[in-house]
Amino acid sequence: MSYTAIGQLIAIVALPMITRIFTPEQFGLFSFFVTAVTLIGTIATGMYHRVILITKKHDERIQILYLVFLLSLITAFFSWLGIYVLISFGFLESWQINQVSNSVIFILAIFFYANSQSLYVFLNIYGSYNVMGISTVLRDFFAASGKLLLGYLGIVNFGMIYAFLGSQIIFSFLMAVAVIKILSKH
Repeated sequence: MSYTAIGQLIAIVALPMITRIFTPEQFGLFSFFVTAVTLIGTIATGMYHRVILITKKHDERIQILYLVFLLSLITAFFSWLGIYVLISFGFLESWQINQVSNSVIFILAIFFYANSQSLYVFLNIYGSYNVMGISTVLRDFFAASGKLLLGYLGIVNFGMIYAFLGSQIIFSFLMAVAVIKILSKH
């Protein structure tokens, strides 16, 4: 069984319990948040993370990693600023996202999502498939268990968003450790 299949199995097993804890409105907020983060996170990379695949020189790959890191920080900040302005003018009141977007959660989610894309591609180039797979399984496990735990603790309004962010941080951290080991060898 592949790592991806294990990760998907974790999500499938946890889903019936998660749907009993959270309301449709909370799923809507979570869906909006994840959609915004993945869309903006993909734009934040400028798709430069794909250039890592075709770049032959190790030094250029490192420069691209730094570029994606910087682009994701800048994009996350300006995205947060844009949503803050939309909220200030009352355009997003019905979604109740002012509590999410006014916090650091939105910036962190975009930053970690965008950087996880470039770290994943970088590890792929260097054949670190086990690290990629284990990181994926742990991300899915912490996302599902985080939703369940936060839901049972009564943190339901943004519990799924917190679990998503936590799982992205763990995913990125595990891959960053592996990338640092690769960089120290070269």
